[in-house]
Amino acid sequence: AAANSDSVATREGAESMVAATIEEFGGLDIVINNAGIIRNRTFLNIGDYEFEPVIDVHVKGCFYVTRPAYEHMKSVGYGRIINTSSGSGLFGSFGQSAYSAAKAAIYGFTRTLAIEGARYGIHVNAIAPGALTRMTGDVLGDDGAIADMTGLTGEDLLLQMGPQQVAPAVVYLAHESCSLNGETLSASGGRVGRAFMGVTAGVYEEDLTLELVAERIEEICDEDGYMVPDNVDQEIELLLQHLNSEES
Repeated sequence: AAANSDSVATREGAESMVAATIEEFGGLDIVINNAGIIRNRTFLNIGDYEFEPVIDVHVKGCFYVTRPAYEHMKSVGYGRIINTSSGSGLFGSFGQSAYSAAKAAIYGFTRTLAIEGARYGIHVNAIAPGALTRMTGDVLGDDGAIADMTGLTGEDLLLQMGPQQVAPAVVYLAHESCSLNGETLSASGGRVGRAFMGVTAGVYEEDLTLELVAERIEEICDEDGYMVPDNVDQEIELLLQHLNSEES
């Protein structure tokens, strides 16, 4: 291992980290973007001085580190990038508007970079972890929500909710045999699942009106027959298929 005290929140710091890694080890095959901070405040109480550092570390940090690493991986035709998203960004969490915004941005970044990187042999996936760490101790620790729900404390809580229960999923995503690309794995407490964004089949009206939306909102939100597009083009294909069928 080679320690580095530069900040991922600056382009210079991130580029320095990547350059030092390549110099030290002769290459760079894997990047795990895991730097993060939390500033928990409800939306009406959070200030710029709390919101901006969260975006700087999570979103800009992910971008700044990935850019030079991606360029190196492109040059050698191989790479594995794992970004750290969160259930807070995917599903929402009270009091975490800044953190949720950052983690949702990382999800979108992961999806697009996976599409662009595939032709270069670069796979980009994300992990949405839940673990007891220094950053999450106040939320998940002995006095936190997980302890309340499970009754576990101390070593028992750490054993069940420690980072070691997330690491295997991350290692899998980093392995050369992993064929996943653009996916997000939710990992916490020994459970691993796939997290994804989908779209319902919806409804089609040639002359859509406010009243029709209101009348058919249950159909619009019905999850039966939903799809998980690989990219935005596949969602557009839903409309095109309908329009073509109408014409015929």
